[in-house]
Amino acid sequence: MEVGKMRRFFFISTFEYAKDNEIGHLNLGIFSSKSKADEKIRILRNKKGFKEFDQTAFKIIKFGVEIDRDNLKKESMNLYSVWLEYLDEDNVSNYVIFDYFSTYKKAKAMIVYYRKHTRIGKKHPEKFEISKIKVNDFKSWSEGFERYSF
Repeated sequence: MEVGKMRRFFFISTFEYAKDNEIGHLNLGIFSSKSKADEKIRILRNKKGFKEFDQTAFKIIKFGVEIDRDNLKKESMNLYSVWLEYLDEDNVSNYVIFDYFSTYKKAKAMIVYYRKHTRIGKKHPEKFEISKIKVNDFKSWSEGFERYSF
């Protein structure tokens, strides 16, 4: 880790389900504490779509991000996610999140690295995206979700 940097931990709330030939994975938000991630799940568990499934479909994942020591207020931060989506040989859409970064500049620099040093990056170099994600955003999925019928 660089001088003047430190690792801060965040929590992703997710929802994963499989039912009636339908598989879904929803990122519900990134939070500054486990208690805020739990709160998001409590808010959503009885909303449309979510209430159809067992509560074990909700998960919380802890992860770290290197940040500048002078930017320690993670409650009001934005993170930058490097990801890509591609179609495989069976024409199935695949979504890959590589990592989260504290600045857009760091995320952009890592795309250059991933294009050169990962198999998927070499195969799909034009597919990389960067998303800005507000920490502690309770708005996402607040109405629930509709399931698709096959």
